[in-house]
Amino acid sequence: MLAFLQTGAAALSAPSSLNVNAPPMALSVPPPPVACASPVHLRCVHFNDVYSLEHLPKLKTLLHDVAGSAPEATTICTLGGDFFSPSVLSSIDGGESMVECLSQLPVDFACLGNHEADVNQDAFVHNVNRFSGTVINSNWPTMPACGKAMPPFEILEISSADGAHTRRVGLLGLLCTHQSLYLPSAFCDGAQADATPVLESARSLIPTLRDTHNCSMIIPLTHQDVADDVRLAEAIGCEQHVPLVLGGHDHEVHDVARADGRCRVLKAGRDAQSAFVVDVWWEDAHALPRLQYSLVDVAGMDAWRAEPSLAALVSRHHAQLQRLDRTVLRAIEQRSLGLSSVGVRSHQTTIGALVCTALRKGLRADAAVLNAGAIRGNAQYTRCFVSEGGGASQRTRWGEQRRREQRVRPHEERERAAADEDGCAVDGDERPLFTFADLTRELPYDTPIVVVPLPGRVLEEAIHASRTHARASTSGNAADAAESGASDERAAFLQLDNELIVWAETDPSTRQKRWRVRSVHGEPFDPDRTYRVACLYHALLGLDAIAPLMDWSAGHPELLPPVDAARPAKNLVLQVCFREIWTHLGTLTRSTRTERTTSHGTSCARRSRRALASSRPMSSSTTRCGPSIAIRTAA
Repeated sequence: MLAFLQTGAAALSAPSSLNVNAPPMALSVPPPPVACASPVHLRCVHFNDVYSLEHLPKLKTLLHDVAGSAPEATTICTLGGDFFSPSVLSSIDGGESMVECLSQLPVDFACLGNHEADVNQDAFVHNVNRFSGTVINSNWPTMPACGKAMPPFEILEISSADGAHTRRVGLLGLLCTHQSLYLPSAFCDGAQADATPVLESARSLIPTLRDTHNCSMIIPLTHQDVADDVRLAEAIGCEQHVPLVLGGHDHEVHDVARADGRCRVLKAGRDAQSAFVVDVWWEDAHALPRLQYSLVDVAGMDAWRAEPSLAALVSRHHAQLQRLDRTVLRAIEQRSLGLSSVGVRSHQTTIGALVCTALRKGLRADAAVLNAGAIRGNAQYTRCFVSEGGGASQRTRWGEQRRREQRVRPHEERERAAADEDGCAVDGDERPLFTFADLTRELPYDTPIVVVPLPGRVLEEAIHASRTHARASTSGNAADAAESGASDERAAFLQLDNELIVWAETDPSTRQKRWRVRSVHGEPFDPDRTYRVACLYHALLGLDAIAPLMDWSAGHPELLPPVDAARPAKNLVLQVCFREIWTHLGTLTRSTRTERTTSHGTSCARRSRRALASSRPMSSSTTRCGPSIAIRTAA
């Protein structure tokens, strides 16, 4: 019988029912198991779902301490998926900075997560090839061709210190196959169609590892909901060869035991804030394996314990985010009314259209809507002024504060021509810029976005409800609210993408407005058609009480994606803006206008390309890239 020990908690001895809890967290490295004459000893440090680099230097220190405290053991580091994406950095570099830092730990074995499908195929292949560890892929046979193999399983051969006996440990990498988690083009064409469910793949591969490869223990690395991991443990945990499932996907710490105590599911939370340290050892050639584990509070470790070289690398990557605040995402046309989020809760705004259009493009949906409460800037972006010799750090918005306070319309501020004949502005000119710092002010929250198959009729009703639902007073009476002068603004007001065209129809008898949809993505609206609509995840669950969305999700729970399928709105907008910048840079050609060169003799376009490619700051010159795109990163 396999023995389980839990540091800081009672030992398990056939609990009467499923046990779901998190073991107490320790700040120090757990002690190795009681020494015996010649054990075969495996130590594993496991974490999952990493979207931030912040705690990785401390995790590297933990790995060093874990290996040093048990020199006779074989120490490995495992990762339960979701590390290419999503994060603000991955929106810029496709996950390259994360892969570089994880390779410095290093991570030895990882399974794929559903967010690895967020990056394009080229970035996916690049990341897999650069990753220092082995990505195990047991159930998605159709994947982009990588120079580095992603084997269906991995086998570790571990010997005792004196070489008296050896054990084999098999590792699997299993990724959930729920269609609601993925875009149709996830990974590559045919990937989803050929994927095998996790449980089916585990049942197929475990006998192969046990009987053909003579593995004494098999550890599945999984990326799926904890409920699915529990079903996996119940189905395969009766095998003494499968005492443990190391999981990912859930962002909370989970410690789940089978009723008979034979199999545990461990998940360490997210962002390497904590990690499980697992010890497995065999005391002699004939002994059954023993297992103990502890949850270590990585985030709670003293700051000085961060490993210096990795801390320096993380700081260099974080510096990109500081420069990103000054990076221009959008230029505003000379004769346009500018971008504005003023009045976002009472009417359609240009910022709302920009954000929703980026959500539609980024998720390849038919339409996109977003609750006005998620857009918080309440500002207008028409022109700005750059002082002589100053970069964006010295830039001040021209009248922005006054416009915020007085809500002056953009057209009331006369725009002044600020570009020379080739569109490159110089110091002292006014410039129409919308930067990443502006985007962060507009979308300060995570704002998780999902795509749902919404009937056209429900979409139209949701838009109407969001724009006509009167705010109730504290008494709950709408008439009282109107009489007391309650504001007509509401967080529920749905902002729309630029190809979701609506109009207000007035009933002549009641003189009430009825909002109708005219067209979706360039095609006439069909109320009976099902559209792929990008929207705020929490709006489906009742946020801002948009009744048609709530009723639809309550009536079709099987069509509601899990929260982990959501993508942060800010990351999607950033990704789409950068993609458009690259597209316009790629189409720049010589025209009748001579390309202006800098004092160093390098063209603005070339310097733009290099700055984007290397994420280095540009000087104060600006390159216009097409009619509505500009890129500028100040030194």
